[in-house]
Amino acid sequence: MDAQGHEPYILLGAKKTLKKNIPLIFELMPDSINNEQLNIIFKSIQNYKKITDLREDKIFELNKTIFFEIYKKYQKNKFYTDIMVF
Repeated sequence: MDAQGHEPYILLGAKKTLKKNIPLIFELMPDSINNEQLNIIFKSIQNYKKITDLREDKIFELNKTIFFEIYKKYQKNKFYTDIMVF
């Protein structure tokens, strides 16, 4: 999903689908979202077990700390990435 910063709102509307734990790939662009929107994204995906930054070759257990660390890395570098949760 690449919605130019509208990802939080799409995820809010996809609650029923997200409960099925279908793997999800979305763009994480810190310049396009604020902290409130970031929290919406995390709340929407928190039922998934794993997360990976598709620019890296690492899979992590999904938790708030890992998710926010990924966000901060790209916020600091003024860049973006694609995230997969599964």
